[in-house]
Amino acid sequence: MKIAFDASTLFNFSGIDTYSRELITALVNSSPEVSIKLITSENQLNLLSNRFSNYSNVEVLPMFPNKVFFGKPGRSLLKRKKSKILNVNSKDFDLIHQTNPFNTLGNITNLVTTVHDLIPIYDTHYVKPYLTKRYHEKLKLILKNSKAIIVPTEFVKRELIEYNSLAASKTYVVHEAASNEFKPTPPDIEFFKKFGLVKGEKFFLYAGRIDARKNIGGLIQSYIDLPSFTQKEFKLVLIASGDHRYLDNFPKIKEYGLENRIIHINGVQQDDLIKFFSSSYCFVMPSFAEGFGLPVLEAFQCGSPVISSNVTSIPEISGDAAILIDPFDRNQLTNAMNNIAEDNSLRISLIEKGFKQVSQFSWAKAAIETLAIYKKVL
Repeated sequence: MKIAFDASTLFNFSGIDTYSRELITALVNSSPEVSIKLITSENQLNLLSNRFSNYSNVEVLPMFPNKVFFGKPGRSLLKRKKSKILNVNSKDFDLIHQTNPFNTLGNITNLVTTVHDLIPIYDTHYVKPYLTKRYHEKLKLILKNSKAIIVPTEFVKRELIEYNSLAASKTYVVHEAASNEFKPTPPDIEFFKKFGLVKGEKFFLYAGRIDARKNIGGLIQSYIDLPSFTQKEFKLVLIASGDHRYLDNFPKIKEYGLENRIIHINGVQQDDLIKFFSSSYCFVMPSFAEGFGLPVLEAFQCGSPVISSNVTSIPEISGDAAILIDPFDRNQLTNAMNNIAEDNSLRISLIEKGFKQVSQFSWAKAAIETLAIYKKVL
């Protein structure tokens, strides 16, 4: 069985790139009988070859042109070029697994496609109109040409079938997982100095993108609404990068004199992120919408209790191991943060439940389930 992947952005840090990287690695480890073809550009050849050098069932194919040659104005031309290359060579593979639905092609029919969420369709106030239009177009192609559609949760499956009933017969749920690298890792003094913190001080943590659906503004306001004695004991650390237009409550930080209590860090390396999870008093992710909610599992795996939302996919992922609040009710979030700050037995209970819940998810399991889908549609 020959399975091809577009590996041109395998080492970037988006959720889709993380999914692609983890799934491919797990497939390579669990299924030596499967031949994995990684299609990429010449400038990614060494990086991918080194990553998979110990595996005889992986072949790196530098078929795509280097995007540097096209420049920013030539992105659309590059996409057309990549599409043509995949179309011409698709017959050489049993399946092409397209892990980024936005890159789905209209003239390839031996596709397996992963649809991570339908947020651009149903939550249009969180995305720009052109993305909604483009996603509608891509979903039509996915539904028409894919032999199988993989989604990360039952929630996304229900949304996809509601969008088009044709999806019911070809859609499969494969839960994602946190990387094995996420585990309790106590940081040292140098780590805290690096980020302007003091070892031993307590803080609530948010880690993720800045965009409207992440509800960071609501989190900031909920922290502002905490009793003053709780604010003095607990900081709020925001590890966030993205569109700063959605940080509409940042001006209030100065207004309330909380510049030294609310710390904004514009992205960190994964090793440091693991240390933040491990040392946080509680991880807070009050999103309005998620297709999966991977940071919840990453927090569980690092031994951090979690407060998150009771909407979309998050209850399916968190089970009873997190405090779930209505993200549209700021008072619920404030109360949840205050409760966990005051009740250490609650915190310990959540940590124990988190370890139990996260043990149900693994990339090895995801790879086995994905391979079964490949075999079913061939």
